[in-house]
Amino acid sequence: MRRSVAVLLVIGASWLGLSSPAAAQQATSGPTLTALGEGHVFRTPDQAVLSVTVLELRATSAAARRAANRQLAGIRRTLRRQGVPAGDVQTDAVSVSRERVRRRGHPTRTRYRAFTLLEVRTHDIAHLGALFDALAAAGADDVSGPDFSFSDPSAAQIVATRRALADARRRADDAAAQLGSRVSGIASVDLAPPFGGGVVSSAGSGSSSAGSGTRLSPGREQISAVVRVVYTLAAA
Repeated sequence: MRRSVAVLLVIGASWLGLSSPAAAQQATSGPTLTALGEGHVFRTPDQAVLSVTVLELRATSAAARRAANRQLAGIRRTLRRQGVPAGDVQTDAVSVSRERVRRRGHPTRTRYRAFTLLEVRTHDIAHLGALFDALAAAGADDVSGPDFSFSDPSAAQIVATRRALADARRRADDAAAQLGSRVSGIASVDLAPPFGGGVVSSAGSGSSSAGSGTRLSPGREQISAVVRVVYTLAAA
């Protein structure tokens, strides 16, 4: 959900003849003006993570683990054929648990559950649907996701911050003109004010695969930045 931030304009204590916490923190002796700026950019994620689960039930722990390992070996071969590097496949969880199965009129049975969870990262968003289908066909008991993200999350944040700074300056220039003054300098800049900051929210849509296969859409994400800038003022 897009977040909107109201304009905050605070005239320094020396301008109004009043004391305020914001003015007290400034090292300047002249009038100041504080403005919030917003910046937004839209980017399509360039990587995604799929969660792949293997689950095998057998009469013994060793048999359950062997069955799970055989299944995992086939899944890893499929990933190699799909062009996923071994370094982008992470074992996220492994467990073996014992279960007692009770049925009325039958003796209690013990069985073992072998569970493995893989996290598969891919940068080939265009063929993400095909990868999903291949993993399902390889015998994975569960394939879920994707979790979309950016390989360089700072890149879009930098652009959003630049736009936020420009927005703050526009607001400050306009407010100063209304007061018969002009912005003469910058006293301080806060890139992460306590009442706002960089946020990411989903927006838009787009398809990552076509045809009869599974269609997965990375869409676009909105990256927002909020800055707080304290400007010094001078006579116009």
